[in-house]
Amino acid sequence: MLPVTAVAHLGLLVVSAVTTSGLAVASWRRRRQPGAWPFVGLMLATTVWTVSYAAGLVTPMYTARVFWEQMQWFGIPFVPLFLFLFFVTYAGYGELATTRTVVVLAVVPALTFLLVWTNPLHDLVWQGTVLRRTSGLVVASQTFGPGYWMNLFYTYLLVGGSICLLGVAIYRETHPFSRTSALLAAGIMVPLVANFASVFSLGPVEGLDMTPYAFTVTGLVFSRAIFDHRLFRHSPAVSRLGRHSTLAALEDGVLLVDSDGTVVSANDAAHIFDADPVGRPVASLLPVLPDDGDQPTMCTIDGRSYEVSASTIGEGVPIGTVYLLYDVTDRERRLAELQRQRAELDTLAGVNDIIRSVGRVLVTSSTHETIREGVCHQLSAAEPYTAAHFSSEARAETTVETVPSSKREAEPGAVRIAVPVVYGEATYGTLFVDRARDDDITDRELAILTELGENVGMALNAAEARRTLLSDSVVVIDYSLTANQSLLAEAAAAMGTELQLRGLVPLDGEALLVYVEDATDDKERLATWFRDQPTVTAVREVGDTVELRLTGNSPLHVLSQHGVRILSATADIEGFVVSVETASGTGVRSLTDALESVVGRVSVLAKRERTSADAEAGDPAGMTDRQRESLASAYHAGYFSWPRDSTAEEVADAMDIAPSTLHSHLRKGQAKLVESYLDETDDEQGR
Repeated sequence: MLPVTAVAHLGLLVVSAVTTSGLAVASWRRRRQPGAWPFVGLMLATTVWTVSYAAGLVTPMYTARVFWEQMQWFGIPFVPLFLFLFFVTYAGYGELATTRTVVVLAVVPALTFLLVWTNPLHDLVWQGTVLRRTSGLVVASQTFGPGYWMNLFYTYLLVGGSICLLGVAIYRETHPFSRTSALLAAGIMVPLVANFASVFSLGPVEGLDMTPYAFTVTGLVFSRAIFDHRLFRHSPAVSRLGRHSTLAALEDGVLLVDSDGTVVSANDAAHIFDADPVGRPVASLLPVLPDDGDQPTMCTIDGRSYEVSASTIGEGVPIGTVYLLYDVTDRERRLAELQRQRAELDTLAGVNDIIRSVGRVLVTSSTHETIREGVCHQLSAAEPYTAAHFSSEARAETTVETVPSSKREAEPGAVRIAVPVVYGEATYGTLFVDRARDDDITDRELAILTELGENVGMALNAAEARRTLLSDSVVVIDYSLTANQSLLAEAAAAMGTELQLRGLVPLDGEALLVYVEDATDDKERLATWFRDQPTVTAVREVGDTVELRLTGNSPLHVLSQHGVRILSATADIEGFVVSVETASGTGVRSLTDALESVVGRVSVLAKRERTSADAEAGDPAGMTDRQRESLASAYHAGYFSWPRDSTAEEVADAMDIAPSTLHSHLRKGQAKLVESYLDETDDEQGR
C-alpha cells in the first residue's frame, strides 16, 4: 500500500492529466476558432507527459522505469511547439503558421524524439539513470547529454517567443481580452518556473520533475479561460484579423506611409498606380498631399477621380501617416450629370415658355400670314433663339445645321434648327430657328420643337379649313386616279361594279370611317373583299352602305388632312374620280403634291372657281370637330333612320369611343343644330 505522500503526488498528477485531456476534448469541439487546433495538441502533449511521469513514479524496475522515461518524450519536445503555434494564431498572426513553418519548427522536436528512443546507442540525451525511493515514489536521477540541452534551449526559446506574443496581445488589447491573457500568462509561467527549478536541481527533492505537477495549475486556469472568458471566441485574433479583413475589403484605397514618406503597406484597392505602390515615395504617387485635419484634395489617377484625406499615426510623436483614397469618379459624374440636367431643365423651361407664347399666337391667329409672323416673332424674342423664318422647302425630320456663312453671327457655335411644319400628310414648309449655341441642345428640346412644328401645321390646316368654309369664292378640283392608286378603285375593279363614297369621318389616330355604296347592292360580297385588306381594320354593313375603318396613307387621308370638302367620289373599273372643294387662293399645287407623294402621279381633270352662293352652306351651328364627326358617323351609319340601321354602341365602337361619349357629342351637336335652325327661323320671320 502506497504512503499518503505518494498518493498525494499521484492524485495531483491524475487531476492534471484529467484536466488537460478534458481541455483537449473541449478545444476539439471549437477547432474552427483561431488557435483551437494547436491548443488541442498542447493539451494532449501535456497529458502524455503527465500520465507517463505518473506511471514512472510507481515503477521500481529499471527497464520498465526507463520505458516510461522514454514515453514522456512523446509529449516533452512537442509541448513548446504547440504552445508557440497556439500563441501565433491566438494573437492573430495565423498567416505565419503555414505548413512550411510548422515543418521547420518541428525539426528539433522530431530530432529530439528520435534521439530519446535511440539513446542506448549514443547517450546523447542522458547518460545513465539512477533510481531511488523517496516517500514511496521511485525517483530517477540522470546525467543529461548535449541532446537534452539542445532540446531545453529550443524549448525555452519557443516559450520565450510565446510569452512575447502574449505580451503583445496584452499590450495591444483592452478588456475583454486582458483577463483572458492574464490567465494564459499564469498557465505558462507556473510550469516554466517549475521546469527551470527541476532541471537545475532547485526543487525540494532531487530528481523530482515538478513540471507535470504544475500542469494542474495550467489546466485549471486554462479551463477558466475557455469556459468563463470564451478563450477562442474572444481572442485578439478576432480584432486583428477583423481589422485586416476590413482593410482588405475596403473599396477605398489605403496607403500606410512611414515618417520618411515611403509607402510601407497598401490594401488591394490602393493598387491603382502603374506599379506596386509599396516602397515608393508617396509624393511620387499623389500630386498633392493633404495634412492631417485639412480638407481632402482631389487628384486624377488613370482617368478616375480620387478624394485624398490624411490621418497621422501615433500619439504625441508621429510615426507615419495614413492616406485614404476615396474614388469619387461616379460622384463627380453624377454631379456633372446633375449640372447638365439642371442646365437642360433651365433651357427647356425657357423653351416651354416660348411654346406657350407661340400657342397663344396659334389660338388667336386665323390666317397663314398672322400665324407665321406671330411664331417667328415669339421665337426670335427669347433666348436661346436669335431668329426664325419660314421656308417653302419641305423637310422630312428635325435637323441641326450650320448657319449659312452669309447669315452667321459673330458669336461662335451658332446653329440653325430645321423643323418640318406638317399636319398628317399635309406639308406646310419648314420653320428655321437660329440658335446661339449648339453645346446644350438636347433630344428633348428637338422633340419639343418637332411637336411645335406639328402644332403650327395643325393651326395652318385649321386656318385653311376655316378659309374654305368662310371664303366668298371656292375652287373645285376634279382628280382622277388609276385603279392601283386607290383602295376603292381596286375594290370596284375586283367586284366589276361601281362604288360611291357616301360619307367620310376623320377619327383620332389618323383613322377614317368611310361609307361606301355598291351600285349592284351586293354589300355582303363587298364587305368580304374589304375584310381581306391590311389597311382595313373593321368592316360593317350599315343600311345601303358598307362602313370601313381605314388606316395608313391613302388619297382619302391626304384630302381629309388638308381640310378640303369632298363633294363626290366614284370608283369603277377604270379608276377613281374625286371632286373636292377648297378655298380660293389655297395652295392647289401643295394639295396635288401631297396626293402624288402618296400614290404617285395623279391627273387633274378640271379646276373651276365659283362663289360661295353656289357652294354648299358651311357649318353655321358652331359645332366642335368631335360633335360634327359624331353626327356625321351616326348619320351615315343609319342611326337616325327608322328602324335604325345601327345602334349607338355600334357607332361608338366604329369610332373607337365610349357610348356615353358618343351620346354626349350627339346631344350637344343636335342642340346646336336646333338652336341654329330656330335662330335662322326667327331671323326670317323678323324680316
